[in-house]
Formats: sequence, C-alpha cells, structure tokens
Amino acid sequence: MVVVGNVSHPDVVGDEYRIKTVTNADSPLSVTTDADGGLWLIVGTDSGFEGLTALYYSRISYSFVAESAPATASITGTITYREKIALTPNAVIEVKLIDVSRADAPAVTIAEKIIEEPGQVPVSFEIEYDPADIDERFTYAVQARITESGELAFINDTTYGVITRDSPTHVDMVLVQVNPLEPSTPPDVGGSSLPGWLLFAVATVGAFLIVLGARSLSAAVPKR
Repeated sequence: MVVVGNVSHPDVVGDEYRIKTVTNADSPLSVTTDADGGLWLIVGTDSGFEGLTALYYSRISYSFVAESAPATASITGTITYREKIALTPNAVIEVKLIDVSRADAPAVTIAEKIIEEPGQVPVSFEIEYDPADIDERFTYAVQARITESGELAFINDTTYGVITRDSPTHVDMVLVQVNPLEPSTPPDVGGSSLPGWLLFAVATVGAFLIVLGARSLSAAVPKR
C-alpha cells in the first residue's frame, strides 16, 4: 500500500513521486485523518507491498470524482371531486404519468404514485420521473383514480396534459364518481313486484269495469 498525505518532513528530497491514478472500483481507496486533523488518502498499488512506505510527500496532487445521483423531475398536483362523500380508511389513490401519444395504442405508464389512507380531498401528490424517459415530440398526461376496498369509485374524465407542448408540471384534478347511487324506487304494494302506481291504475280500471258491468246488467233486467 502507499499512503499519501499532505505532510512535510525535513529529510524530504526534491524529487517528485507519482502514484498510479485510481480509475476503477477494483483499486482500493480509503480516506482517513490523523490526530492532527490531516487528511490521508490510501490507494492500492500493483506492487503487492502491504506495508506503509517511508516516503514523505511535500507536493501532492489528487482529485475526487463523485458519482452523481440520477437526475429526477416531478409532477405535482391536487385531487378532489364535487360529491359530498367522505373517503373511508380503505380508500387508495393511484396517480400515473402516462404517454398518450398514440391514439391507436394503450397508454404507456412512465411513473406512478400510490397513496394509501389519503384522508379527505383535496389530496396533494407528487410523481417523480426520469427526464430521460420524456420525448419532447410526444404527449403526456396525468391519470388518477380512487378505489374503495378495491372497487373503482372515482376517475378523471378530463385529460390533464403535462410536461411537453407547453403543458404545466402542476395540475389540479377534479374526478367524477363512477357508479353513483341510483335513486330509491317507490315501495312495493301488497307484496307485489309491480310498482305502486301501476297497481293503483289497474285497481281503478277494474273498479270502473265493475261499475259499468253492474249498470249494464241492471238495464238488461225487464221491469215488472
């Protein structure tokens, strides 16, 4: 091993020592400090010598190259709906960034966000995505849905374009209810499966026919 540090020593000669440049992860590299707060770099050599050298360096040149984290971007927004309905603890919100460029093909999901137990609307969201997945020639949109106990309850019926074609990166989405409750029907009468109004009409017609029949029978009986 070779230890390189920013140190000086009276016996240092005026020679310049070069060490092999570390360019791959297979070469061991570590950093440490001594009791005086000096920075030491420890790099491996090809010599196989495992001890510390007795060389002291007065001029040291080194550099660090850190791997940068992948660049990310994000879409933000809110989700709500107009119905006065509270979400239950079983509600789940799914928000997707999708590629809708091809009208003759299903949308392609670029990134998505799952929000469990979202609370009550409006609900804020953020979808992170890799900018490398975006093509400026294509069209992108945000899709949202709310499920209750696994059943679809709300979905967007409006296209919310984002990113390209002068579209925003923040959208306020208003969802619509998928299967609103049907209005209650009038109660059945007399245990019949027919609606009450129809039974009333039948009864009225029947009574009229009975009265008409009675009058006809009375007119047909000869007087004595």
